[in-house]
Amino acid sequence: MHTSSRLSFFTVALFGLFLSSATAFGQQAPVEISKSELEVEQRVMRANISDANYHIDRGINAAKAGLPELAKVSLLRATGRIAQVDGVMKGHPERIERLAWSLLYTRETVRKQLRAGFEKLRDEFGAVEISMYAMRVDMLRKGMFGEELQQQVAVLDAAKKLLPELDKTNPALAAKVRSLIEQINKALADGDMAKASELLKQLTATLVESGHGQDIKDAADKISGPRQPPPPSNADLDQARALASKLAQTDPATARSIQDLVSQIEDARRRGDTATADRLMAQLNEMIHQKGFKQGPGGEWTDGQTQKQWKQGDKVFDENGNEITDEFVWGPDGEGRGVDKAYVGDKGGRLVRETKVSVRAMPSASKPNTFEVTKTPGASRTWALVVAPVPGSEKKATGSYTVSIALADRSGATGYNVTKWEITSPSGSPTLDNPSGAQVTATFTKSATYTVQVSGTTDWGSAFVIKTNLTVGVD
Repeated sequence: MHTSSRLSFFTVALFGLFLSSATAFGQQAPVEISKSELEVEQRVMRANISDANYHIDRGINAAKAGLPELAKVSLLRATGRIAQVDGVMKGHPERIERLAWSLLYTRETVRKQLRAGFEKLRDEFGAVEISMYAMRVDMLRKGMFGEELQQQVAVLDAAKKLLPELDKTNPALAAKVRSLIEQINKALADGDMAKASELLKQLTATLVESGHGQDIKDAADKISGPRQPPPPSNADLDQARALASKLAQTDPATARSIQDLVSQIEDARRRGDTATADRLMAQLNEMIHQKGFKQGPGGEWTDGQTQKQWKQGDKVFDENGNEITDEFVWGPDGEGRGVDKAYVGDKGGRLVRETKVSVRAMPSASKPNTFEVTKTPGASRTWALVVAPVPGSEKKATGSYTVSIALADRSGATGYNVTKWEITSPSGSPTLDNPSGAQVTATFTKSATYTVQVSGTTDWGSAFVIKTNLTVGVD
């Protein structure tokens, strides 16, 4: 026992001498991270992701209930939390590889555990980030995303994107930006919007003074650009007014109905209520169509006698000149119905938005024997689909592990059907029970990281595929 103690002391002393010598010869000893520090980082990231999910759910419910101020606060809180997580997450994999040596564990075993925990965190982060963007889209569509909120969110987005670069090039500035984000989150958590707004101004000034004003502008353009529809043109209403004037003598009732709808649409557009304006515009177009009028290439309403006859099989093109083949169901007169779909990534992947549209194919002014499509948007909805284990469903036995996994929408929507579950890994696949339901039960016999993929369609006919990773340990 005494010999062992002396040996341990000698080994430690020799190791210390080696480090001292390395430092003396100008070699910098690598900075290592303790296991407990890395575990705390993961717990903090998990807590912030959970908090962001809470604020997103609350913001979605507030937007549904027509409470814009509560929705704005919730969005800012979620954005701040996600910025915090993103900043830590970018450096965490490297920190895992710098795990400190200890007599209490084997480093590679602990690294594997930390990597598995981080992989799960990354999937959870990806899901909450998609939910946040879906919430932004919903608020933009409902006219709740004013200029002030856009600027505040853009500052947080720009700061999140810049932090990894600043950590390398300007650590002092990175520390200041990170501190301001944390203070903003605390002020928002305390409900002190005045202080949060003041801190956001400080963060803006800090980024602008350090030469990053363009990054804020780019973030703001990204928010309002692809997600916000262009300012409405009233040229379509001018054509409707011209038709009303034409009908004033022959069909005064229809003329008055057209004029009333035009006034309501103009009022909705002035208020920024695009959803109401689009709904009324679709109603106006439908009414005029039912009266037998057709829209010419210049948008003018005619009786349709001078237009080329539409027939099934004619080529039709969208506003970008791309040929449309199967997106819409066409009637015999060149009118149709369909759903525009927005995906994250590839078409048919993670679905985030659907918009019902009525379409009309008009003769092309420049291409013979072709038609160009105009769209009138109608009802729209966003999706935040996630795949996760069902709490409390785990069952362990010798050599097996069983758990139920469910597909759900964060906002509570249920208008979808699952067509197929697939769970795979290099070690093989588990046994699946009910592989075409919204919830599947999987029994695993091998430890591995599995890819979980669920395919389905919405009740509006849009296909989707949701993927995530699941790390399983079988005793």
